[in-house]
Formats: sequence, C-alpha cells, structure tokens
Amino acid sequence: MSGNFWLRKVALRLEHHLRRNILAGLAVLVPAVITYLVVRFVVDFVDGLLRPLTSRLLHVVVPGLGLAITLVALYLIGLVVTTVIGRQLVNWWNSLVERLPGIRVVYRTARQIADVFNSHSTARYRRVVFLEFPRPGLRSIGLVTSEWRDKEGCLQLVVYVPTVPNPASGFLVVVPAEQVEEADMSVEDAIKVILSAGVLAEEVSRKAEAGKQGRG
Repeated sequence: MSGNFWLRKVALRLEHHLRRNILAGLAVLVPAVITYLVVRFVVDFVDGLLRPLTSRLLHVVVPGLGLAITLVALYLIGLVVTTVIGRQLVNWWNSLVERLPGIRVVYRTARQIADVFNSHSTARYRRVVFLEFPRPGLRSIGLVTSEWRDKEGCLQLVVYVPTVPNPASGFLVVVPAEQVEEADMSVEDAIKVILSAGVLAEEVSRKAEAGKQGRG
C-alpha cells in the first residue's frame, strides 16, 4: 500500500513537471511560429503580386524584393498625401468611392480601421479614463475627446467608448468628470488593449508600473 502511494506521488510529480515545462515551451514556441508564418505569408503574398514585374526587369527571383518595393512605394505615397495637394486628392478619392453603392460600406470600414493605426488619428484623443459603462458596476475604457463646464460650473467630459475588436466603432457619452477614473496608460496603449480584446492588458499594466517606478 505504501509502495503504491509513493508510486502515485512520483507519477503525479512527473506529470506536473512534464506539463509545466511543455506548456512553458509552447508559450515560447507558439508566438514565434505564428509570427514566422504571418511574416512568411506577407512576404510570399507581396512577392507573388510583384514577381512578374521584378523577374521581368531583373531576370532573377529575389526573395523579399517585392516587400521592399512595397515599403518604398508606401513611403513615397505617404510623402505625397501629407502635402496640401495630396490631401485634396485623397479627399476627392474618398468622396468618389463612398458614393459607390456596396463598395462604400467596405471602403469606409477599412479606412476607419486603418485610421486607428495612424498617430495623427489618435492625437485627437486627450487621455484615457475608466468609466461605468454600459451599466453601474462594469468599467469600460474611454477616450476623452473634449470637455466643458456646464452652467453650474461642473466639468463635463465627452468620452468615446470604443468597441472590441474594432475601435473605429463605439459609443459617445457625456459624463461628469468626478464619475470617471484616470487611467495610467497612453492612448496608444489603450488602443492596443482594445485591438487585442484585453490580451495585452497585463503587458500595458506592467509598462505603466515600470514607468511609475522610473519616475519615483
């Protein structure tokens, strides 16, 4: 009886040891593999689109050349669209496409999602707060867009509450300043938390804590 007890105990410890280390290995390997597959897919996809052109010009296939050309093209397009004439052309194009039935819904949604990653877009948000929404007892992440004082002199905040996982859609609420809690995170970090459906919340929290200790 005693021998069976110790055998079971050793077996349980061995099982725990194996499970813990296998899961630790998966925690390191899975993100690396997924990152590799995503990067490989992007490189192969872009190279596949531009391979007829690059192979015709160079008469040789160079892995990653299509991606490099795409990045250079994006940079040059960015230089153009940040000028006054470029912005006018973009506004004209957006106005044209959004008049097309069916296409305008897809295009507008894609453009809103792309704006999330634009630092100029996030600059319109002043700071991040926590507020009780959509009902008391639940806390949501909110982005303050503006504020004013009402006729009684109370400070009112206009807060945009993004939805998950698409921050381009959400709710706009007006709430007294004393009913919100200041969040110790940047707007960019708040967007990261929303896009990841909360997966990156712990990482953002550790970053904020490290920042406090650094300032201390």
